[in-house]
Amino acid sequence: MRSVGSGEYHYNLLLSQPMRLEILLSIFAGSQFLSDTLVRNPFFLDWVTIPQLLHPERTREDMEEDLRRLRQNARGHGEWLNQLRRFRRMEILRIGTRDIC
Repeated sequence: MRSVGSGEYHYNLLLSQPMRLEILLSIFAGSQFLSDTLVRNPFFLDWVTIPQLLHPERTREDMEEDLRRLRQNARGHGEWLNQLRRFRRMEILRIGTRDIC
């Protein structure tokens, strides 16, 4: 398991970026499923709080292109399945966060 850094660093980051804190608290207050996703994948918070990723709607073509790229970079069937699962979790988190916020 990778380290997510010190608690003090994340606390200071949340204090310096109030919108990030608001998004995090909204997710925790609004959805147990999305909260569990963030607890299991803390690096997703960095990703889901990027406004350019959160706000625009993603087209089918955008997602298909992302999946093609993931498939090309996978080093086997097992890795492809893991990347596909991660992609699905991230997209569900993104969509859910948009709905909540």
